[in-house]
Amino acid sequence: MIGAKIKMMGDEPVIECLPCPQCGEPTVIKIDDYDLERFKAMSKGMLVGQAFSHWSVQERELLMTGLHAQCWDAYMGPEPDDE
Repeated sequence: MIGAKIKMMGDEPVIECLPCPQCGEPTVIKIDDYDLERFKAMSKGMLVGQAFSHWSVQERELLMTGLHAQCWDAYMGPEPDDE
């Protein structure tokens, strides 16, 4: 289960993510109609990796937990390939 929610910003759908557990900053992601339908499919049991396979791992982590990629790096250190 993810804590992100769909909101409308004007007439555009956005995903409002949980505040980042590292820095506390919230994130809003603008999405298109395709991603809106994929988000809705998750409420019917589709997994995040299936629904958003076209998103990067970092984007899916942000969706699930609110954790920013840069905050992950600050907390855990860079991946070995990033050095």
